[in-house]
Amino acid sequence: MSMHFIFKTAFSVLLVCLSVLTCAWGDTLPLRLPPSRDTYIAAYEEGMLRDKCDLVVFSYNRPMQLYALLESTEMHTQGINKLHVVYRSDNDEYDAGYDIVFKRFPNAILHKQSRQDPRSDFATHVYQAVFDEKGSSCPYIMFAVDDIIVTHPIDIAECTAAMRKYNAWGFFFRLGLNTTYCYSLNCPAPVPVGTLVGENEQMFMWKFEDGNGDWAYPNSVDYNIYSKKDVLQFLTNSHFYSPNSLEASWARRADMGRRGLCYTQSANVNIPLNLVNISHNRNMGAFTPEELLEIFLEGKKIDVVALAGFVNVSPHQDVELSFIAREDGDEETALGEAAALDEADFSLESLQ
Repeated sequence: MSMHFIFKTAFSVLLVCLSVLTCAWGDTLPLRLPPSRDTYIAAYEEGMLRDKCDLVVFSYNRPMQLYALLESTEMHTQGINKLHVVYRSDNDEYDAGYDIVFKRFPNAILHKQSRQDPRSDFATHVYQAVFDEKGSSCPYIMFAVDDIIVTHPIDIAECTAAMRKYNAWGFFFRLGLNTTYCYSLNCPAPVPVGTLVGENEQMFMWKFEDGNGDWAYPNSVDYNIYSKKDVLQFLTNSHFYSPNSLEASWARRADMGRRGLCYTQSANVNIPLNLVNISHNRNMGAFTPEELLEIFLEGKKIDVVALAGFVNVSPHQDVELSFIAREDGDEETALGEAAALDEADFSLESLQ
């Protein structure tokens, strides 16, 4: 009996058990398994699109920062399959800002949360984006919040190949041998004991249990690659209602015995200009969301070219930004490979 057959059978039994539990417990499990799961599992086993990764971005009242994330991703990241944006806005002015973003990046698949009760539909939008009922058979996923800027080249194919070769839990672009401080905890976070790997030793591998600060934080929504088969187990057994609660719940389930991979030089930085949620997270407080929106609607954008090659000491770092003119004629991009998805095509009930 082949290992391929044993894996497929065991995973199918797991999915059936989860479905039965869901039916028996009603709302205890917040989500249903997607109809596309069989296609997804087959694609994973057969290696289809295994050199690409879907990207799911979370954004709230930050069209300026979202534009910068997508523009820097377009500049530096190779191998994005589908781009999903789960977003919410408090008023029509923010919507006008988001309209500018999505005109520039028309291939983004949009999942807009309701203004009345965004907590109730967030998990549904996330589940839809990760497992894409419209047919993504890509076995890898990245989550990202909108205040990240990509600063160095990223090759998704070489990263997913390394994950398979070294049986790594994830690939962490926010870490590198240059990141020795934890902004969130305001403490040193030295590079842990590990090994240089890769064809030119351009990657570093370590165990989470050997790290401190960000080096000991396996599950985050800060532009890291994970396997969808691992994310599936979390999403189908967890309750979350925002990006912060998703990460917090996921972090509590971390397997500290697993290994992580990163480039020797970190490839992105999270610039905490401001807060849009009630939170105790450290931030610069440099601009209010309203101030950034006004600047954006005046025709300006963050100069991400100026940050190319930036060497940060922490995954989150205070950085002084410059704003430049955003030309209305900026060419549309091919970032992502799908058209916008009508929200009405999907509901929680459609997964039953």
